[in-house]
Amino acid sequence: MFLPGRVNTPTLDTIRDEVIELDRKDSTKLFDSYFYFMLTNFEKVSRNLLPGGHLCIFVGSPTIGGINVPLWKIICEYFRV
Repeated sequence: MFLPGRVNTPTLDTIRDEVIELDRKDSTKLFDSYFYFMLTNFEKVSRNLLPGGHLCIFVGSPTIGGINVPLWKIICEYFRV
């Protein structure tokens, strides 16, 4: 199910389900807001690249409620759609 202000990728959807299981609505809202704003802003910034330009993103390994979030994989899935 897609909601406005929420992005979907296979990995992101799987991890969102795990975050929902934590039964903390604040965490789920924060999770969705974080990824929506981060990924859509990357998309907007990439539109301003010169032809053949590159957007470099350096990522770490965040966790939420003890759940590891493979940020690199989510970003790759989002931009391959």
